[in-house]
Amino acid sequence: MSHFKLEEYSGMSGEAKGYIEGTHDRAMWLHYLLETAEKLGTDVEALTDDAIFKNGKAATSKWDCKNAGEFARAMADNPIGKEAFHATIEEANEKHAIVHFKYCPLVAAWLEEGLSEERIADLCRHACKGDQGRASNFPIKLEFPKQLAKGDEYCELDITTV
Repeated sequence: MSHFKLEEYSGMSGEAKGYIEGTHDRAMWLHYLLETAEKLGTDVEALTDDAIFKNGKAATSKWDCKNAGEFARAMADNPIGKEAFHATIEEANEKHAIVHFKYCPLVAAWLEEGLSEERIADLCRHACKGDQGRASNFPIKLEFPKQLAKGDEYCELDITTV
């Protein structure tokens, strides 16, 4: 599986490293919660559709984005998040935006735990429901044509104003 290596960023700020460590914890919570829910026969899709989506929606409830470009800048221009995810805005205008994330603390944690590629891709699918929740507050459509969890060189957020 291809993924950006954190050790390539030895000059990373303490804030970004702390953010990554916290996100690693969140990644493992998600894995263990879903693993337990599956063992208990819980409808994991319904669980993540509601809980993770709702969390994402709450995270952007105070943002003021009117289009794809504004959403992309809000997602990827935060200095700590930009550094932690090695985010770059490839395009950002009123109608369309593309953001690349070359490192994902969630994927890194799951890889470190030794989870299978299939499990990592599934966990990522659930985690992306949070991003869909974030996007749901705005007149945009969010897609993920490329994902680190699927072996791509980066995650691509393709954002279109609707």
